[in-house]
Amino acid sequence: MTQTITGTQYVEHLRGDLRFFVHELWRFHGLDKVAPLSDLEYDILHWLQNGPSRRGVIAFRGEGKSYQTNAFVAWRLLNDPELKVLLVSASQTKSRDNLRQIRTWIYHTPFLQHLRQTGDGLDSADKFDVGGIRPAKNPSIAAFGITGQITGHRAGLIVPDDVETPETAMTREMRVKLRERVKEFDSILLPKGQTVYLGTYQNEESIYLDLAKSGYAFRSWPARYPMPGDALLNFSPTLQRKLDKGEAKPGEPTAPLRFNSDDLSAREASVGRSTFAMQFLLHTNLSNALLYPLKMADFIVHPVHPAKAPRNIAWGKHAGNNSTAVKDVPGYGLADDCCYGPIYVDSDWLPYHGTKMFIDPSGGKNNDETAWAIVGQLHGYLYIKRVSAYRGPHSTENLASIASDALHHRVNDIIVEDNYGGTMLAQLLKPAVARLFIEANSEKAKELDLPHGWAATVEPLHVTGQKELRIINTLEPVMNQHRLVADPSVVKDEVLMTQLTRITRQRNCLKHDDRIDALAGAVGLFTELMDQDAARTVKQIDAREYRRHLRLSQPRAGHPPEPAWARL
Repeated sequence: MTQTITGTQYVEHLRGDLRFFVHELWRFHGLDKVAPLSDLEYDILHWLQNGPSRRGVIAFRGEGKSYQTNAFVAWRLLNDPELKVLLVSASQTKSRDNLRQIRTWIYHTPFLQHLRQTGDGLDSADKFDVGGIRPAKNPSIAAFGITGQITGHRAGLIVPDDVETPETAMTREMRVKLRERVKEFDSILLPKGQTVYLGTYQNEESIYLDLAKSGYAFRSWPARYPMPGDALLNFSPTLQRKLDKGEAKPGEPTAPLRFNSDDLSAREASVGRSTFAMQFLLHTNLSNALLYPLKMADFIVHPVHPAKAPRNIAWGKHAGNNSTAVKDVPGYGLADDCCYGPIYVDSDWLPYHGTKMFIDPSGGKNNDETAWAIVGQLHGYLYIKRVSAYRGPHSTENLASIASDALHHRVNDIIVEDNYGGTMLAQLLKPAVARLFIEANSEKAKELDLPHGWAATVEPLHVTGQKELRIINTLEPVMNQHRLVADPSVVKDEVLMTQLTRITRQRNCLKHDDRIDALAGAVGLFTELMDQDAARTVKQIDAREYRRHLRLSQPRAGHPPEPAWARL
């Protein structure tokens, strides 16, 4: 590394070892200060250089594999300026970004500047020729989206980078279409060419698992060292040797310079356990515990008031030596899944910051329900006040029932999913809600303790995407963080709890999903507010009182305390 960049040995070292090339590239551009390379990244680079002609990298979200592979493309062009490269991503925008990164490195890196465009070749957002090459039909680098027209193109190196995304693999039909698109790579790859996939799983039926069965060699680099029994697609032998030698332990971060244990725990809480297992731990087959990601145990079960909620509330399975399990709730979940009450409830109660209702209209199938859910929000916690449903027509009585619930629970906004006649239901519901209008400071307002009166808007909302994924992706992160408080009546609803505990990411996995869809819709209306750090809010409000009550919940010698939920 002490040799100058004009030295023959230095240049040969750059050309002969991708890891050294990237080390120098990072050092020259200061990337070693903001994204230092660890053993994991060097291991991926070794695989990129030396793997078989049809290979792939499966790495956790945020690992930086696109940057590393862009460097690999630049290194290949350093060794063979006549090489033709095809960059493919889920969108052309992403592919263009990769091309722009490679072009920038070529123009501003001393040992790549001889590849700069001389003015005679192509140089646009999606096509680029390196300098000093013979004129050819295909550019040195071309950038395409996976749905782009690549027929007729020819390349010696094809780099499909994250072609599997939620947008391209959400439904079975999308996955079938994606599989057909990637088959085209075989017809445009030049003899002795290479195809190098980069990806992260987006679905249990990932296209990368199909490609592995068809002969592609993949290796996996998860964010944590796997636990015994974890199923990964060809876990990195280098990382496995560290485990075997005792240099690393299961569950530890594999790239702590990028994501340490706290970072990973925060991401797990943010995306949910099952998504984290797929996209960060790279599990190829989820256990039942992850296949069915929504658990009754993740609720905080506590009576929910129509107008106010505790300033703070905390989930826990034990208060001192006593379990907080709620014993009068039937076990609708799988295995030993059950409900738990809080270990702490603030004595100070405040009005909700907002309450919303979401209605999922009947889809018109036999036994389909029109379901609605009412959720309030305070200090980063969501409170499920009510989930209900009816079958049959939108009669005057049924509409009045919805409107009455909205008034009783102080609903501000009523949102109606418009996919199945919801627009019509919204129009029918407006008069029923208007009939319950309460003028501010009126006698009725005083009687119901509504000094500002009451009125609610009724608006349709169009939703898109696979329903099961939408429900899980909305509810799982909030539930995993134990920030969803359910009234006992909610968790005693057998229909709702069965739907909640049996839903998977598989399309049409439930015969009926009306109530869980309504609940997810109501929770989703507060998504933009859920970035509040509930723990930080507690500290700002009254950390001293919170800690004092937690101390009181600890067991005293000879006098184990009664569970907190049972005292309330």
